[in-house]
Amino acid sequence: MVVERARLLFFFPYASIPHRSGSRIADFWEFIARWNLPRRRYNQMNAERRERYRECRDRVASQLNCPLPEELGDALFLDFLPDGKVRRLDPRHNSRWKSYAFGVANPLVDYWPFRLSRLRFDMRGTLRPFLAKLHAEAEAGAHYDARS
Repeated sequence: MVVERARLLFFFPYASIPHRSGSRIADFWEFIARWNLPRRRYNQMNAERRERYRECRDRVASQLNCPLPEELGDALFLDFLPDGKVRRLDPRHNSRWKSYAFGVANPLVDYWPFRLSRLRFDMRGTLRPFLAKLHAEAEAGAHYDARS
C-alpha cells in the first residue's frame, strides 16, 4: 500500500521508561521524579528523543527520497506539505494566561528544576495545521468528484 507523503505524520514523543526496584519507597520516589520531571531527567529524555529521531531520519531518508531536517528542535511532529517540503509542528499551549505567565517567568523557569510546562501541550492546537491540510485535500477531492 502506497500513501501520499502529504498524509504522513511522524511523532517523536518524550519517553521515559520507569525503573521498578521492588521497593515501595523507591517506586514512590520514581513516581514523584517522573511527575515533577527534574531538569536532569528532562535532558535525558530529550537526548533520547533526538537520538531516536536521528536513527529514524537515517532509516527513512532512503524510502522518502528527500532529506529530513538535521535537527528536530522542539517539534514533536513532522509532516509533508503538498509541494513535498518537510514541516516541523512545534507544540502549542492551550491556555493564554498560562502561556503569558510562563513567557514572563521563562527566565526564572530556566533556573527552576522542573520542566512540566514543556511536556504539557495542546494536541489539537499542535496538529491543527496538519488536519487543516488534510481537510483542504478532502474538500478539493470532493469538488473534483462532483465535477466528474
